[in-house]
Amino acid sequence: MAATRELQIADIGAGTGISSRLLADRGAHVIAIDPNAAMLKAAWRGSRVYYRAASAEATGLQAHSVDIVTAFQSFHWFVRDAAMREFRRVLKHPGRAAFVWNNRERGDAFNAGYAALVQSFGEEAAVVDRGTHFAPPAETLAAHGFGQIMRRVFPYEQNLDLDGLIGRARSSSYLPREGAPYARLRDGLLALHEQFADSEGHVRFLYRTVVYRGDWL
Repeated sequence: MAATRELQIADIGAGTGISSRLLADRGAHVIAIDPNAAMLKAAWRGSRVYYRAASAEATGLQAHSVDIVTAFQSFHWFVRDAAMREFRRVLKHPGRAAFVWNNRERGDAFNAGYAALVQSFGEEAAVVDRGTHFAPPAETLAAHGFGQIMRRVFPYEQNLDLDGLIGRARSSSYLPREGAPYARLRDGLLALHEQFADSEGHVRFLYRTVVYRGDWL
């Protein structure tokens, strides 16, 4: 594998480029790919990140042109087998794929209440909110010829005030952002904040960051 500053990374489903920026900050050259033109227009800009409007299943990248393919909180949106074939096509030999999710814990009353609010917005929101259970990445990597598959879990927490809580919800592509559905979401968030905020006005999200990695040899 190339040194970090020489790596060419295709960040698939990049959205507004949050993960792409973090990869570029480590010195890699990043091609951020997303089919949503509005997301790409709002994306962070930097000299090491190039944005391309394309899908996971048809990136438009040259064959064997990238060292790593990443998908941060996006793999569950892809047409799985078609996307995996495309990842194999664009990866160099050896190459690597890495899929990452931030999965919320539900072990306390606030986090359970937030999950219930999210899932009240329909089955699509519920499915995406439950994350990797609906896109089994280790099995998918193995089925498409990737080896040396690894899974790593990193716990962390996020403390948010009311504005941060609302912003956190609005950043989720599967939740409403306007009209009556958004008003209901906002009312639910206000109620959760009022009930569970600490003395400094913060609520605490508990997460497990789950990383799956496989090598294409």
